[in-house]
Amino acid sequence: MVPPDDPPDAVDHAGLAKLNHAILESALDCIITMDAAGRVQEFNPAAERTFGYTRAEAIGRELASLIIPPSLRERHRQGLAHYLATGEGPVLGRRIEIPGMRADGSEILVELAITAFRLGSEPVFAAYLRDVTVRVRAERRRDAQYAIASLLARSWSIDEGGPQIIEMIAQSGDWVFGSLWLADPGERAMRCRCVWHQDLPELQKFAENSRAIIFAGPRNLPGRVVATAKPTWITDVKEDTDFPRAEAASAAGLAGAFAFPISVGGDLTGVIELFSPRTVQPDEDLLLLVESLGTQIGHFVHRRRIEAELQQQKEAAEAANAAKDKFLAALSHELRTPLTPVLMWAGEMVNEPSLSAELREELQMVVRNIELEARLIDDLLDVTRIARGRLRLQLQKADAHQLLRHAIEIVRRSDQEREIEVAGERRLRSGRSRTDAAGLLECPAQRLEIYRPARPDHGAHAESCAGHGHFRDHRQRRRHRAGEPGKDLPRL
Repeated sequence: MVPPDDPPDAVDHAGLAKLNHAILESALDCIITMDAAGRVQEFNPAAERTFGYTRAEAIGRELASLIIPPSLRERHRQGLAHYLATGEGPVLGRRIEIPGMRADGSEILVELAITAFRLGSEPVFAAYLRDVTVRVRAERRRDAQYAIASLLARSWSIDEGGPQIIEMIAQSGDWVFGSLWLADPGERAMRCRCVWHQDLPELQKFAENSRAIIFAGPRNLPGRVVATAKPTWITDVKEDTDFPRAEAASAAGLAGAFAFPISVGGDLTGVIELFSPRTVQPDEDLLLLVESLGTQIGHFVHRRRIEAELQQQKEAAEAANAAKDKFLAALSHELRTPLTPVLMWAGEMVNEPSLSAELREELQMVVRNIELEARLIDDLLDVTRIARGRLRLQLQKADAHQLLRHAIEIVRRSDQEREIEVAGERRLRSGRSRTDAAGLLECPAQRLEIYRPARPDHGAHAESCAGHGHFRDHRQRRRHRAGEPGKDLPRL
């Protein structure tokens, strides 16, 4: 026969107690119970490992003074009193993330869920906690990395974006003060360029102290980073014998410190240092974060320095161009001044009725030469006008045949002295065009000078213009020296 089920009043209370004890002992989450007076009733092994107290040390103590940071203790007591008076608790039955305090005074982030029940007539509270410090800090550091990349993209200078960069890095841990130090190009001295800190008067004094110092050696935290090119930790600055700002840091309530290099291409350009009100130990996650950020910020600083140098060079070039334009304008004026009266005289004499035809032609050549010289002077200014897109051509009706003849006349006397024959050939149906005559006259005159025979012996040079309709840039030139077959010379 199957034995009947045990009646309800035959519950094994001893077995249930063992079961509850086993659950508390094996739970991965912290389980802490508290009575209506706010005193700890249960403190399981997971809570011992997380907060650093033994069960014997925790039982009977006020929960607020045990694991709650001082800044939140009064709010905890007020919330407990409000629940006892009204039966309402805003955090009951919810999961929230709040700071917790370990036995050594360090703070951690915990995920907390609280439930309330009654044993008899007395309320009892059960808190379930887990340490989420590593996860939350990893998320904050990842967010900080993305936020800093975005900030650098829209910042014009490190002075503008520096304080926000420091703040974003500080939020990834328990940091309340940070500063950024940069070395001027070509110098080893480090200067504090910008700071960030929480809004506390004592931290403002420490900021002023940091700004007033220039480091040029391995002393102090930035100097150590420069010397080693590696991140550096100071567990407690008050106990560090090689930290000149120890007294100011102690007055500001600072203890632990950390600094990492800002570099690009292996060249160290700066240092960022962070301070905490608590002692600190090396953090591998933080080291991974700052390794990436140090290079990222280093590239930003390097890029902005190059941009600043380019801007200075641009301003210097613009100043040099302005000085050149001023010089050319003055030079043009000084060169034109003696030409003007000669041109006026020659222009009036050309129209003198008593002049012979030969003298009139010679004076006309003088006028053309002076006008050509004036054009050459204008060319000095045209260089600047072309660069600025302000060149203006003086268009007028002109005859290409006549311009070529004038060019030949300009160089004829010099060529006659060298026994060089210059001849022009007209093959244009219509040589008339609307052009900048003075500028166009320069071209054949200069080419006639260029293509003269190299030796002062007998030779010939011919300039011909060929085309249909208006005058075009379709010219052919050939040169021939005495004793050399013309057919063997290339057509230019």
